[in-house]
Amino acid sequence: MLARIGTIFMTFAAVAFCVETMPTLDPRIQDLRLRPPPPSPGNRFAISGLAASFGQRLFFDSRLSGNNSESCAICHVPAKGWGDREPVPSRFPKVKRNSQTIWNVAYFSAFFWDGRADSLWAQALVPLEGADEMDSHRLKIAMLIAQDSYLRTNYEAVFGPLPEFLRRRAERGADASETQYGSHDYWGSAFAAMSEDERDRINQIFAN
Repeated sequence: MLARIGTIFMTFAAVAFCVETMPTLDPRIQDLRLRPPPPSPGNRFAISGLAASFGQRLFFDSRLSGNNSESCAICHVPAKGWGDREPVPSRFPKVKRNSQTIWNVAYFSAFFWDGRADSLWAQALVPLEGADEMDSHRLKIAMLIAQDSYLRTNYEAVFGPLPEFLRRRAERGADASETQYGSHDYWGSAFAAMSEDERDRINQIFAN
């Protein structure tokens, strides 16, 4: 018994000695936790949880693409570190650059390999309409939101009501087949035929 007590005592004494003699860590590396993301003054919805949830839903929705088969998650795969582990994306043979991971992109100040976008929300718009990537159109995306009750409800909860002209267009079934099957030329012509005010409203929906 005395031997066991002695062993326990020596163990505690050794631990206490180690703690007392441990060097003090440099304060600069004591806390390695990520700080809150920097402010995004150009995005008034940057800290909105509802906007983040809505964006997450769209991230995995292949209907945003021109052919209704490619989502953002095709190249930014959660199980692959939010990249695709390929030198260049095989699903988009015309793209000649590696798909960057989107891990911790809230902390970035420049986007794309050449840094041509200065905000995350601006960067996200480019692949959607890029002819070599998702090859979609902003009017198609706006109509998808207007026609899908879940997307419409959640969009309006964050950004406010959709414009009346878009709601009427969705209610009468205009563009339904095109939204389903995709046609970039169709959407480009339909967008060009709109009034300047209507195009501005579509641009706002797309930017949101």
